[in-house]
Amino acid sequence: MKRSASVFPPWKHILQRFTVFLIVLFAGLGAWAAESEANPEDRFTNAQGYFRIHLPADWKEMNPKLAITFIDVEKNGPAVNVEAFGYQVSATNEPLDLPFITVQIARSGGLSGSALDMLQDEDVRRNGALLRLRGDGIREQDIDKSSYDPVRRAWRIDYRKEDEKRGSVRAIDYIFFVGIGSVNITCVAGAESFDDWSPTFEEALRSFEVDASLRSRLGSSVSPQARLSALKSRISMGFVFFFGLMAWHFIKSREPRVMSDEI
Repeated sequence: MKRSASVFPPWKHILQRFTVFLIVLFAGLGAWAAESEANPEDRFTNAQGYFRIHLPADWKEMNPKLAITFIDVEKNGPAVNVEAFGYQVSATNEPLDLPFITVQIARSGGLSGSALDMLQDEDVRRNGALLRLRGDGIREQDIDKSSYDPVRRAWRIDYRKEDEKRGSVRAIDYIFFVGIGSVNITCVAGAESFDDWSPTFEEALRSFEVDASLRSRLGSSVSPQARLSALKSRISMGFVFFFGLMAWHFIKSREPRVMSDEI
């Protein structure tokens, strides 16, 4: 009887493919590690390195004493639980100067699970926005739009208001929910110039990234060591799967040979 041919690729082909896979994998990991070591902190704009935000070169960091004055207790809780940062085009640190962006890191007030899922409902977002902005005297007709991004765990509210000192302004309230806390970004410009500054605001929000050290402090961190350990586990499982496949292939490839010898 003619010996049946194996339906599996030769051993050498499988070994070659797996070797190429490992070379590509470790080459990518090496490049990633080299890049991380070369630029460990310089991507982050503030001294603590808690977050990254991309702004044009003419934007300056606010004096910390000025940034603190923007803390909203109704939104973020007691000021002792909030760290405040700010950015503005003006280099004079005048509190009335527009436009500006503030970033407030709150160590409490975060949402998770079903509470976050509820923000995907339009009615819940609208009522939540009115409750969140009540201290600013915002009415329902003042809110232009509200949305929730479940991937970034970010809630956005676009609104307008009459500021007694700055006049008519438009603003974006953007909240990242991180563990037990939140990161609150507010972008503000005069109503007549808001459209001009909108691309800068959108880029700042799009580029905003919370650092792992901040996630750790707010209780939702996956440390680099933990990520490396998980990667090693996946690679180990890959080896186990590979050698298991080899053993199964060996057993299956022996079956036609045994039958042929018997006949």
